[in-house]
Amino acid sequence: MGKIIIKKKKKEKKKKKKKKKKNIELESERYEIKVREKSDLLTNKIIFHYPFQTISNPPLKKKMVRWMKYKEVVPIGTALIVGATTFGLGVIYGNWPYDLDTLWRHSVTDGFDKSLAHYQTWGNAPMYIHYTLHTVGFLGLVGHFIKLYKPDEEAKYFEYGSLGLFMIAIIIYLTNLRTGVTSCLSGQWGDVDYKTGLNVMAASQVMIILVLVGVLVLQGGLYYAQWYDEQLKLEFYENERREAAAAAEAQAREEESLSKKSGKRGKKDVVVEEGDVADEADAVIEKDAGSTSVSGKKKSAAKKRRS
Repeated sequence: MGKIIIKKKKKEKKKKKKKKKKNIELESERYEIKVREKSDLLTNKIIFHYPFQTISNPPLKKKMVRWMKYKEVVPIGTALIVGATTFGLGVIYGNWPYDLDTLWRHSVTDGFDKSLAHYQTWGNAPMYIHYTLHTVGFLGLVGHFIKLYKPDEEAKYFEYGSLGLFMIAIIIYLTNLRTGVTSCLSGQWGDVDYKTGLNVMAASQVMIILVLVGVLVLQGGLYYAQWYDEQLKLEFYENERREAAAAAEAQAREEESLSKKSGKRGKKDVVVEEGDVADEADAVIEKDAGSTSVSGKKKSAAKKRRS
């Protein structure tokens, strides 16, 4: 008996060892599956690995890229216009101290010489400086064309006016300022002297300032008009919503009053029906009582005859 017990214990130990090995293998397989799933998710693939088979799904769908709508691009055009305009005003502001002593004040004796030296320095600057100014002007034109692609019917003439003023500023720059700078470098002023030429350049910049300020005023007016129109629409929609809510409340009240009236009428009908039923029951009871009394009288009469 002792040997048999020892053998059973040994078999139980072997079974426990086998179960532990199986559990360890299963845990290792599960760990490998998790690691593979994480690596597949990182590569936008979902693959489930099992000990005996693999089931792979197609890669995840990429998110659709939505193109910007035209209304979302219009503010970019406005930003380009305002940026180019303010940049041009800044360039002219840099020339203002030199133009002040030639066009507006004549007390400084060497004002024309300083202005001439300033514009000669500007003309001798590297070309990428001039290209920067020209690029900014081109971006301003791009902004105008963006806004004029699908303009509002109520505001399109303001957009055309803004583009016209911007083009006038570019034309004045090309015809007067650029030619004036080349004259400062070459010393050839045509039929006038260099002082008159410098005054023409200063006056041209004053004209550019007026034109560019007009562009800013038109853009600001357009922005205010659009903002005011949106506010009016919001007020209109808000009033409509309130009116609709008030109408819905009134209709709900009417329905409640009608339902209450119909409920009262139903109760009256039920009371009337209950009264009719009670009367009928009383009549039946009376008939039964009469019939029982008649039958009782008949029985008593029959007993008397028998006696």
